Amino acid sequence: MLGRKDRKSSEAVVPESKVLEIDANMQGTLSFKDPVNIAINGSFEGTLETKGTLTIGSQAVVRAKISGENVTILGELIGDVLASGLLDLRETSRLIGDVRAAGLSIEAGAVLQGHVAMIGQNESEAQKPKKRTERLEDLLGVDEVAEYLSVKKSLIFEWADAGKLPATREGSEWKFEKEKVDEWVASGMIK
Repeated sequence: MLGRKDRKSSEAVVPESKVLEIDANMQGTLSFKDPVNIAINGSFEGTLETKGTLTIGSQAVVRAKISGENVTILGELIGDVLASGLLDLRETSRLIGDVRAAGLSIEAGAVLQGHVAMIGQNESEAQKPKKRTERLEDLLGVDEVAEYLSVKKSLIFEWADAGKLPATREGSEWKFEKEKVDEWVASGMIK
């Protein structure tokens, strides 16, 4: 009709919050450039980077290096956490790993085993270059990679010698960066 505006075109568009729920067993590297809220209720192993909120549910078992804005843990996490906002450890949580966070909340009954460093809220740890000692801590040997991937050591040697698995030779030993191994697994190259 004349003189009447279409209601849909005049209403403000409000973006919906993006939520990813993980209820299954997953392994690999997840990295999100846009804000995404993640809820893990199953198990996850690897590396997880998000700009949104991450919630690890009470039944979840996570073995990962995590970075996000706000991280809430109700279940179990074995790995390091970088929270540019608040790390919230609830009563049922169990965290074994080092923490870097702008804010920290720990409820009675929560378990935290590791070192804690408080960072500025605007400080972007991800953009800072890693110190040499931090890079060395991320290096794995053949035994560790074989155990991590649940394969025989001979297969790790075979993949490294053939250049299939990202590795560097230090003297007579192969060394593997955990992050590159995770990327390799996530890309499906393990077949």
